[in-house]
Amino acid sequence: MESVDAPPDTVASLLVKQYDFLTVDLGMPEMDGTDGAELARELDSRIPIVVISGFLTPGVKERFREMGIQHFGAKPFRSKEFILVLGEALVGAGPPPNYDMQKRAPLAPSFACHLP
Repeated sequence: MESVDAPPDTVASLLVKQYDFLTVDLGMPEMDGTDGAELARELDSRIPIVVISGFLTPGVKERFREMGIQHFGAKPFRSKEFILVLGEALVGAGPPPNYDMQKRAPLAPSFACHLP
């Protein structure tokens, strides 16, 4: 698992690495989570993205849904709640790109994560 402090760093990582999921927060430095998620989606249309925020209004959720992002975690949350949301995102995405269907096992674990 990797954690980065700003969306531009996340986008840079997506250019050179393949991840199983990405989390973004609306209130991030340098670039808001909406812009970061939009850039990440342009670079990898299949990566599951989970939006975490204390400001998840219906309008905010709709903006993300228009980008194809369907998974949200409202802060504050318990780790069990986050794991459930992440599980839904991963299952909905289908096998990750590094999944070997013959062996039915991941070839190498990789995660991208941005938590404030």
